[in-house]
Order: sequence, then C-alpha cells, then structure tokens
Amino acid sequence: WNVLQPLVMPEPLENDWKKIAKDFDEMWQFKNCLGALDGKHVYIMAPSNLGHHFSFIKRFSVVLMYLADSRRKIIMVDVEYMGRFSDAGIFDDSIFGKRLTENRLNLPQPVPLYSYSLETKLFH
Repeated sequence: WNVLQPLVMPEPLENDWKKIAKDFDEMWQFKNCLGALDGKHVYIMAPSNLGHHFSFIKRFSVVLMYLADSRRKIIMVDVEYMGRFSDAGIFDDSIFGKRLTENRLNLPQPVPLYSYSLETKLFH
C-alpha cells in the first residue's frame, strides 16, 4: 500500500478537486461536489484477541470508507477497525475526516453555488 498508493491513488491537489467538482456539475448537475462518500461495514469473524470489541449489533467488523469522483472512480479510501463508533464517529476518526477537520486536503477556496444579479426579478 505504501508503495503503490502514491502511484495509483495519489492525494488530490487543488486543481484535481476543481476538476472533480466541474465533472460533478457537468455530469450530474451537482455543483461544488468534491466526491461521493460512502462507507461499508465488512463483517468478519472476530480475532480471538479482540473478541470483546463488537459493533452495536454484536458483530465484529472493519469499515471500508471511500470517496469517489463523478465517474465512480475511487479517489480516497480508508479501511480501519472502528469498534463501537457510530457512523459520525467513524467519519470523524477516518483519515479523510481528520484531514478535512485539520484543513489538510488541498481543497480549493469556496465559490458561490450560483451568481445572481441584484437586478434580477424573481417574480413578475
């Protein structure tokens, strides 16, 4: 992973994020979207040394969290054991969540969703 990840799935830079957002707008009419985020619990047989750590539904799992671009290409992935975390806790503890909170994702500056002229009449 440490050798291939930078080659196969490099961290997006500011211009990469802008292209992702542009593609989401053009393909799906979804402005300012930097990716589709999802997570999946992958249930496995509990290792004998961690048998007391189960999810809230009494199963042992690892969590696969990923961010995909508008063409469903995975651009970031995180696989971790999360214990008894809620979905929000899993996001907060993920690499993506931490980097987002710490402003370390090379994100572009915010732009308005739409530009309106003050002279535009919305109702006639």
